[in-house]
Amino acid sequence: FGAALLALVGAGCGGSSDDEASVADSTTTTTTTPPQEGAVDGVPAIDCAELLNNDDIELALGIDERPDDERDSLGFAQNEVCSETLVVDESVFVRVEPGEPDDFASASGDPVRGVGDEAVWSGADDEGTLAVRQATELGTLYYRIVLGRPDLADDEQRDIATEVAQNALSRFPGVTQEPTEVMIEHDEIDRSNESFADNLLAKEQAGEWTRGEGLAATLGAFAGEVDTADVLASEDLVDQSGTAVIALAREHLAEEDDAEISRLLEHVVVSDARLEAMTGGAPPTVINVRLAQTPDDCATYWGATEPCMAKMVSPELDELFGIDKYTLYGPAQNTEDTKGWSEDHIAWAMQAMVESAKSYENLGAMPEVVIMLTPFTSAYSHVDASSTSCSVNLNTPMQGLSEGYFKQWVANEMAHCLISREFAPQVGPGYPTIRWWKDGLAVWLSTVVYSPTNFEWVSLPQQLQRVELSTTLLDRGYTNWLFFEHAGRDLGTTGTLEIIRALPTSGGPAQQADALAAFPGIHPLLHAFVQDLSDADVADGGGGEVPYVPPKEPVSVSGPTIIFDNPLRFGTIRWHVVVDPGQTACIDFDADNGARASWRPGDVAEPGSWSDDLPSRLEDEAVVAVTATQNGATFTMNVTDVSDDPDCEEDEDPGIRNPCRIECESSRYYIVSETG
Repeated sequence: FGAALLALVGAGCGGSSDDEASVADSTTTTTTTPPQEGAVDGVPAIDCAELLNNDDIELALGIDERPDDERDSLGFAQNEVCSETLVVDESVFVRVEPGEPDDFASASGDPVRGVGDEAVWSGADDEGTLAVRQATELGTLYYRIVLGRPDLADDEQRDIATEVAQNALSRFPGVTQEPTEVMIEHDEIDRSNESFADNLLAKEQAGEWTRGEGLAATLGAFAGEVDTADVLASEDLVDQSGTAVIALAREHLAEEDDAEISRLLEHVVVSDARLEAMTGGAPPTVINVRLAQTPDDCATYWGATEPCMAKMVSPELDELFGIDKYTLYGPAQNTEDTKGWSEDHIAWAMQAMVESAKSYENLGAMPEVVIMLTPFTSAYSHVDASSTSCSVNLNTPMQGLSEGYFKQWVANEMAHCLISREFAPQVGPGYPTIRWWKDGLAVWLSTVVYSPTNFEWVSLPQQLQRVELSTTLLDRGYTNWLFFEHAGRDLGTTGTLEIIRALPTSGGPAQQADALAAFPGIHPLLHAFVQDLSDADVADGGGGEVPYVPPKEPVSVSGPTIIFDNPLRFGTIRWHVVVDPGQTACIDFDADNGARASWRPGDVAEPGSWSDDLPSRLEDEAVVAVTATQNGATFTMNVTDVSDDPDCEEDEDPGIRNPCRIECESSRYYIVSETG
């Protein structure tokens, strides 16, 4: 019987307990079967307590599941040949006992399929016997399930006895169990909450709107003409930038004429000439001043009938990089309603522009940058890099950020200016194709400028945790900053940017994947990244580790199982393999077609030493990580057996019995033939 039931009654295999439970309508009897003719001493035997468990007993006797504290009301006894009988009353019982060849010699009995090599059922009005024969590597196994259920028809008794017999068969040693086959599949994740662009693309894919309709609605929200809640599928976005929507709108206009989108873009991306006009033509200054009147745009944006904008420059940037390469426009001091922009915000924006420019100018070509503090109330910001200058709009929701977060966000958007000029050829394939590197790279570059600030820690790690196992590197966007953070530790900033320079200037996602796969050392870099994620050990440029809780696929090992999980190209497989306590699992791993696999003992998020040499046996817990940079990769874990022998190892010679099999005492259930 099952170990749980054994523990409850305190009886061991090989003898009866003197303190068996006895309650009303529940008694236990023991039947001793003499040794069978032909039985051979020394044949490994079954542990009696493993033949039937409590679920089998409840099924056989028709007992509903009871609370644990009542389960000891059903006692049992055993003898040296594991013949047991459980009796509820005089007529309701179940017994498992050794069988013999004569069970199959006569013509009496009905053949039963689905259990053993051969099984026959002999039924009567009040009870029936199912005899089973099964060839095993230990000899021929014979056993019987005797069931007393007068409340059931004969066919119902037979079906219950068959199920109980099937369960018992799988627990005999030497029985080669058909392994359970498991294909791990990952559900598609709704990613509409990642950004304004992700929301737009997700609703387009769902058929809720066309690209043009989605752009008009989202740009309308930026302009304050549409309620943002009516546009977004998710109330809270992980990333509050509207830059990708501006890029999608520019790409849309390049393919078709759309007057509404043109109008909205002109409204939310104010041209340099209009900004200059709103200053009244006054010379630039480093502080706000009273300016001449430009009532039309001032009325539109600020509700003002007099000069509303001030142009500010940095003498330091002018000296380093040329006059007017970097400028900032903010509300003039005399503007009655500054929409919440304070002198502190203006100072922060200027400082961030100076610090970002000095960093990015060392990394590549920067265009002219114009930053405007706007009255818009939706996205934190949006960047338009479609012309000779790069327009950066900082919108009023940014006013709620701390100084450090505010500055890093400015650096993030200015990174898009660097990307638009330095990697102009690589931007060519269009936003949906390049988002995987463009958005993540911009976030990472902002950490290069402000490494200790860690604004990227606020929500992006949690979003990566949600999508890591169901997406690939080339499916993600902003969350890929963590990959670039990891690459930067190995390759440095300039070396990491070489990954981008190696990417194609046309084509779609397949061409991106091909070029990335061809980058020298990319697969070891990717795999080490997944290992670090699994250990929650990605070092941050500002010090310490990024706070990440890695997702995992639980894999419980309790018997023969074949588990298939095909790694996606640039995707992640992370298994947390758990072997039953005190057990040892014999395992074969198979990583084909470019799959790279490694493992370490312990649970996910624990530190450990990784090995590419996959084990032939496992105990307790382990983490397995698999990656691929090509299509068609496969990964399989074949659990051939589970044993309580800590020294078990997989046999190379299939003709020798697997030493992971449980070794037992002698048994009368088996009859060994001359060839056994």
